[in-house]
Amino acid sequence: MRDYANALSYYEMALTIWKKLFPLKHPESAQIYINIGTLHKDMIDYPTALSYYYQAIQILEISKPLNHPLLATVYNNMGSVHEDLKDNLKALSNYQKALELWQQSLPSNHPNLAAAHNNIAGVHKRLTNYPTALSFYDKALEILQKSPFTDYSLVAATHNNIGCVYMSMKDTSKALFHYQEALKIWQHLLSPNHPNLAANYNNIAEVHETLEDYPTALSYYERSVQIGEFSLPANHPHIAIFRKNLERLRIRIPEFSAPTTNLTE
Repeated sequence: MRDYANALSYYEMALTIWKKLFPLKHPESAQIYINIGTLHKDMIDYPTALSYYYQAIQILEISKPLNHPLLATVYNNMGSVHEDLKDNLKALSNYQKALELWQQSLPSNHPNLAAAHNNIAGVHKRLTNYPTALSFYDKALEILQKSPFTDYSLVAATHNNIGCVYMSMKDTSKALFHYQEALKIWQHLLSPNHPNLAANYNNIAEVHETLEDYPTALSYYERSVQIGEFSLPANHPHIAIFRKNLERLRIRIPEFSAPTTNLTE
């Protein structure tokens, strides 16, 4: 687990030294503000994170071109904070601003554009604008497929996200297809106990539960819990979700009250 206090101490020391050596609004200081903001975001200190991101924007707006890609990065980070705060409209506004700036400053097949489309799609999904969400996810996949250096982890995440949209639309066959596409890639890229696999197994289990294929659902739920408990902090909210889903199925189907054999890694 990251040593947040130690990392924060180093960043604040660097910022103090930087302020003594360079003008207050020196462009390179923006990256330090971004790093400190991101650290506070990871620490779930969202107001402080936003404060540092705003300071980074103020520096960049007077020291860099207004379409500088680093400015887009800050807006994207702020969108992520607002997303964590469940403020979908502010998240969407910041993500759209990031996309506009990246479109002005990066090649059309740059992975950042795919990430921006993914982020915007995620907000539309939460707002239940499913067709719009799918449109942005499809665009993200299109960009990734054209990129000379394909980020396969992002391809997998996009397939997983598309699966979530189709699941929300009650289209289990398309949901399962995209979840399995994500799983193929993640199994190739990630360690067997990576948290992404835990979430993916949970998603696949939900499809099988909906299809009333309870033995398969149970097996995936159990694997999800096993990986989550191994790879995530004990108080991580995802573990609670995985356990809740597993226990719900065991209560629903009494013969599944005892653990089954885990999926083969």
